[in-house]
Amino acid sequence: PPELLILLVVVHCVPDWIKQRYPWYIQTFNIANYVAAGVAAWATAQAIGFPSAPGREAVAGALAACVFVATNRLLLMPMLYLGRGLQPRGTGLLDGEDVTIELVLALMAAPLAAFWAHSLPLAALSLAPLFLIHFTQRAVLRLEEASETIVSQNESLEEAHRQVIERSTAALEALSA
Repeated sequence: PPELLILLVVVHCVPDWIKQRYPWYIQTFNIANYVAAGVAAWATAQAIGFPSAPGREAVAGALAACVFVATNRLLLMPMLYLGRGLQPRGTGLLDGEDVTIELVLALMAAPLAAFWAHSLPLAALSLAPLFLIHFTQRAVLRLEEASETIVSQNESLEEAHRQVIERSTAALEALSA
């Protein structure tokens, strides 16, 4: 229900707000954006008949996920243009890979919602892919950080190598003079 959705969004956004130290107006927009996208997705699922129409869970979930992603991105585009001057293509919100990832994550809520009504153990099991994605993303972030460290160290080594060559050349020129 929308009331629980609002509570969920606020509980979800507050730790991020504290961690990132976003200005109040950015976090307020983020909360409003997620609430609007979530309510639009909820209304879509309700229009299809979820949860009262058995067998429509997959359709309701898929359409609700699509509506959530589209609403979220459509609300973000003008905000990023007004706040940062970014054109829609410059925001990355239309990037196919990014849209696909968000859509897949949103679609993962459909089995959770369907299983929730029938079996809590199955609902819990449907969260397993999210944990795998989370741990994979953490590993990717660690690899990216390691890569950045290696690039930085390579740049330092190249600079040291250049200095050694300059000093060696200067020493040879001094000896030959």
